[in-house]
Amino acid sequence: LSLKLIESDVVVHQPEVPTESDYLGALFTNYGSDKDSRHSHSWVYNTILAKVTAPKILEIGIGTYNQYAYGGFPPGGSLKAWREAFPNALLVGADIDPEAISELQETGYVVDQLSSSSLRNLYSELKNIGGFDLIIDDGFHEPHANLNTYLNLYELLNAGGRYVIEDVHKSLIDFWRVIAANIPGTLEIFDLSDQRPGCDDNVLLVFRREN
Repeated sequence: LSLKLIESDVVVHQPEVPTESDYLGALFTNYGSDKDSRHSHSWVYNTILAKVTAPKILEIGIGTYNQYAYGGFPPGGSLKAWREAFPNALLVGADIDPEAISELQETGYVVDQLSSSSLRNLYSELKNIGGFDLIIDDGFHEPHANLNTYLNLYELLNAGGRYVIEDVHKSLIDFWRVIAANIPGTLEIFDLSDQRPGCDDNVLLVFRREN
């Protein structure tokens, strides 16, 4: 990837998140995901999927109790929440931990986000499904892994679909504004840091595929 080192004109939102009861957020918490208990992600997902009744969702990073980076959460917790919120959804999970994948009630694949060949294999497995409304990277929270995964899987989105990179550190906002000028998709950044004092990775990157 040859970077132009030009900062894209990216909108950075710092919204006031509603404080009323959130059904999706409660489901995340109930199934052991930290998307609402530690972060403020459910509000963004409610917005993205407001008009979708049976979404196609691919989530990378499904949780594991084994010794992997960013583990410590029950496998498949957020996928269970998605299933309850959207009973007719098509759900796919992917993770580096084969044991976590074996515990899924949904379709699952093993993938290494630092391996382009592994990601290309995942793309090949899923290209006939295609047309995902939402792809979530909640796996290895490291910029190289995030970018590698994005570049290999972005084409699985449908037109208008969203690709979300979760748990981004606030210090990386300017980095991603530069990156966004050099990759496909239109980026919006949701800086929710003020919603969770003491949580320095409450930033969501939301890329939209225009066509």
